[in-house]
Amino acid sequence: MLYLKSKSTTKPAWKQRQKEMTEGNQAPGSAMLVMTQKKAKGSGLRRRRTKRRSLVATVEKLTAMMSKKKAKIERMKKRLNKMKAKVEEMESEGARMLEQNKLAIEENVDIQLSVDYMVLAFLCGGNGGD
Repeated sequence: MLYLKSKSTTKPAWKQRQKEMTEGNQAPGSAMLVMTQKKAKGSGLRRRRTKRRSLVATVEKLTAMMSKKKAKIERMKKRLNKMKAKVEEMESEGARMLEQNKLAIEENVDIQLSVDYMVLAFLCGGNGGD
């Protein structure tokens, strides 16, 4: 490493050159000149275009995701409606079966009463209670 002597301490040569360039003593073709130059307008447009393209791609991706979600929601709604229809059908079928069971119980009670009457008649004398 090259060291240049200065008044207070010795510093590396590249630091000394950097200090000189920042003070305004820029050599032609130096890196400092390139860094201080304004960027061309074309590069800004290109960056803006690519940024817009990436935003458009993001919007398209989100739109596709939303359409998939909407389709999924529609499928779920259809499935829910089918399940509701099945429940209603089962409720009506259950009500019908409950009514049939009530009728069967009443019929069984009637049969049991008639059997009890016949057994009682048989035990009491055989001619039906007379």
